[in-house]
Amino acid sequence: IDSAEDLIIFSQLINGTYTGDKTLSDFGEQTTDGMVFRLLADIKLTVTDCQQLSPIGDHEDTPFSYTFDGGNHTISNLILSDKTTTDNSYTGLFGFIGNQGIVRNLHIKNAQTIDSPTCTYIGVIAAKNNGIINNCSVTDSYITSISKSISGLIASLSTGYIINCYTKNNTFTIKEGTYYTGSIIGSLDSEYILNCFAYRTVLSGSKNAERSGSIAGATTGRVAPTIENCYIYHTQNSSNWAAAVGYPNKITLKNFFHKKYLLLSSLYHNI
Repeated sequence: IDSAEDLIIFSQLINGTYTGDKTLSDFGEQTTDGMVFRLLADIKLTVTDCQQLSPIGDHEDTPFSYTFDGGNHTISNLILSDKTTTDNSYTGLFGFIGNQGIVRNLHIKNAQTIDSPTCTYIGVIAAKNNGIINNCSVTDSYITSISKSISGLIASLSTGYIINCYTKNNTFTIKEGTYYTGSIIGSLDSEYILNCFAYRTVLSGSKNAERSGSIAGATTGRVAPTIENCYIYHTQNSSNWAAAVGYPNKITLKNFFHKKYLLLSSLYHNI
């Protein structure tokens, strides 16, 4: 994959909407660990490209269940918005990463959202992650949360793993009625986030900002996740914004540094 056209066709092939003569084998290679798709160049998207690009794995029935290796290349100017008039809940470069899905070595720059009232999960790398996101970043992006949405820069909702990821120089605008917002992840429902950091997040918004955090907006669900070897620096805000998690359930911090460089290693509570 080395062009916007390739990326668009690839998304359509994963989602089962492509009508041309290309196949997934044209974009990937079969390995002992399954099919791997590689990004071979930086891609600068246009507005027209974004109108044609669908979330890769746009529904739970069509998840992304392969490996996508970004090769440390950058996709720029991604516009996140609904592509249908039906209930399309997943908005991101990847919509739904399945249990076997891996996205790694991928960087996104200058992403932005367009108001989309049917989007429940808004994530720049992925809306919903049940697999692994490794060594990915989001920088210089502008995200406006939407009422009743869960927003995150790496992922909106994760029941999988997020490791070695970072966000830098991003701006959030939080609208009233937003559920959760996080610089790394909106809502965490997995075992851990490992080796991640958020640098220079600017927050503006409503009274709901207390449900926002520099790592995660909330921890929910069955497990008590661990945030380990993570740090934040220089968060600017106009309202409440928690250092780690805005709306915590049970959670453990290990080797967590906030902007004052204090080490926090105890059970998380109202930090």
